[in-house]
Amino acid sequence: MKFGIHLTAQDWDTFRRQCTMAEDAGFTHLWLAETPFFARDSYIALAEAVRATRQCLVAPGCTNVVLRHEVLAASGLASVDAMAPGRVICGIGSGDRAVRLLGRRPTPVAETRQVIGRLRQFWRGEEVDYDGQTVQSAYSAEPLPVYLFAEGVRTLALAGETADGVVVGSGIDEGIVSWALDNVRKGMAVVERTAPPDTWFACFASIHSDIALARDAIRPRLANRVRHNVMAAPDLVPAEHRAECDRLLRAFDLKQWHKPAQASLVTDYMVDRFTLAGPPETVLARLQNLSAGGVDGVVVNLTPADFDAQVDRFARDIIAAVAAATP
Repeated sequence: MKFGIHLTAQDWDTFRRQCTMAEDAGFTHLWLAETPFFARDSYIALAEAVRATRQCLVAPGCTNVVLRHEVLAASGLASVDAMAPGRVICGIGSGDRAVRLLGRRPTPVAETRQVIGRLRQFWRGEEVDYDGQTVQSAYSAEPLPVYLFAEGVRTLALAGETADGVVVGSGIDEGIVSWALDNVRKGMAVVERTAPPDTWFACFASIHSDIALARDAIRPRLANRVRHNVMAAPDLVPAEHRAECDRLLRAFDLKQWHKPAQASLVTDYMVDRFTLAGPPETVLARLQNLSAGGVDGVVVNLTPADFDAQVDRFARDIIAAVAAATP
């Protein structure tokens, strides 16, 4: 099991320290938030991250071509990779909060397929066609790994068909994991692909001996994840929990997504579906189930209020324990 951490660059000194701390704790991947109304530019953050670390892989978590044209994304990622060869991943998705705040629509699946192909052409130094206009980069290189952030049926299948890796945000319940991986395999079957993409699941994490405290600590940051995923795959919500999810969708304020007031909308069902919350033994048991189910890695988003303490706990009680149990 591999471990990645989702970081947000707001204060540069704090961000660089968190990158170094995460690497020292045993996290192998740094996924950096691209949220322009709430954080510093993620591509500048990528450059700062590789300078603050020795060997961690870094990736936007995730970029979208609604706000950042793919030519700029391809050039920016290749530029950081030139600073730290082999350490950059292209994390890409359809776009959500910032895109919707601007009144724009997320990238359709068919266009995402084209974007992935054009990114690879750009990195190889090939001519890339844009509606009859061709462009070409002078800085050709091996194409970077493309990891697709996916929650819906069609996007998961696209990841199985075209991506080097997939990051699933739909939840970490056993049934949801099986559903997501089945859809990835459907995409693989289309192109007769035998080796699956590197498969990650994104979740929030809060390690505490008191499970109630662990759950409450994570609620303020979870409302937006629930909103996004319920919209992407409403059929995944069990009938007995649809009313509470509908209530969150009606009351959710996209502009106030990170405010504590949103915590009152988050129920225990939502916490259990989208988080690793509780004492170490509870978290380790869930990770064991994920690994047995075919998951290669998890991307965790830790509570910002006690970030340092959570990193220490995760390193000591989770990463070290998993490493010790691995043959």
